[in-house]
Amino acid sequence: MAASSSSVEQGLGAHVRRALMQRSNAMIQFQRIMAFCCALLLAVSGFGAKAQQVATDAAARRALGDLAVTAYASDGGGKLALGDYATIAALDRVLKGESDAALVARGVHTLRATELELTFTPLVWDGLVLITHLKNPVRNIGLRQLRDVYAGKIKNWKELGGTDAPINLYSVAGPLDGVEYELRRALYGYGHVPIAAGRWYLNTGSLEAAVALDANAIAVSSLSNAFANKQIKMLNLEGVVPSRVAVRRGEYLLAMPIYLVSRTVPENPHAARLQRLISAESLTRSLHARKLTPIRDASLLTKVFDHRREQLLAILAVPPEQPLSPDLLAPQEIEPRPGTETAVSGNNASMAPAAPETEIDAPASTRH
Repeated sequence: MAASSSSVEQGLGAHVRRALMQRSNAMIQFQRIMAFCCALLLAVSGFGAKAQQVATDAAARRALGDLAVTAYASDGGGKLALGDYATIAALDRVLKGESDAALVARGVHTLRATELELTFTPLVWDGLVLITHLKNPVRNIGLRQLRDVYAGKIKNWKELGGTDAPINLYSVAGPLDGVEYELRRALYGYGHVPIAAGRWYLNTGSLEAAVALDANAIAVSSLSNAFANKQIKMLNLEGVVPSRVAVRRGEYLLAMPIYLVSRTVPENPHAARLQRLISAESLTRSLHARKLTPIRDASLLTKVFDHRREQLLAILAVPPEQPLSPDLLAPQEIEPRPGTETAVSGNNASMAPAAPETEIDAPASTRH
């Protein structure tokens, strides 16, 4: 009888153990299903999240595009989708609400009424540079010579100290293109002035590729776009080598901001966030590596930029046969070099020579 009772108890224990194991397996399976469902829901919600749309023209895209995308994602802002457009098309997308903001290489064109509805916020200082073929012997061009090349008055390289060969002026085809607009505004006072270009290209990238194949070509690009392109040569302007430091100090005459453009009403929070991120101290070194200077680090240049435009037009008003006054070429009200001692007596100020500031930028990137 005792043996029979023990057998029954063992049978019941085994049954209980099997039931507990089955329940445990069911719980594990249920937990796995729930985890899968949660992951699926997260994936679906992430897949449906809208990326913030930023339209760019070619020059601004090459200068800032990948930095903007990385900074936005690192800040927890999600995905920033960049679109390549002509400058006008990028601005129009913002106007129509098709893009949250735009990055472009020119300021507002006041004769185009719709652009007055937008806010243009300068983010960084860049420079306009004249580019030519590596084997072209010309190394320098004067501001007045440059104007006459674009006006079709100078047509041969020998007039610039080069070989007896025609000048092939290349340009970007899109109307009111950012880089082209800023150069024409500097040379003529208006960004929509027609020029004597004989060949036209889609953007600064295709323009640079064409210049690299033509020993007689000349065109304009931006410093941030052209500096790392080893297939072309940048010309000095009035004897000044184009560099980030020369642009910041005002020594290089053709400075150019890159702008963030957004709707004025209603304000766009994504545009404000992007402005904050690109202006952050943490990006300074990366911007310097691309020959760009944050607006905050060249406050005096920003302050006198409109005056600099007037200075350029005053230089251009001097007849070509008349030498330029050093005072006319000198930067006006631009910050002194580091270490410069200024002694002020009455209305006269004298500056002691200072050691030149050196570039501390990282090596040129390979993004071109």
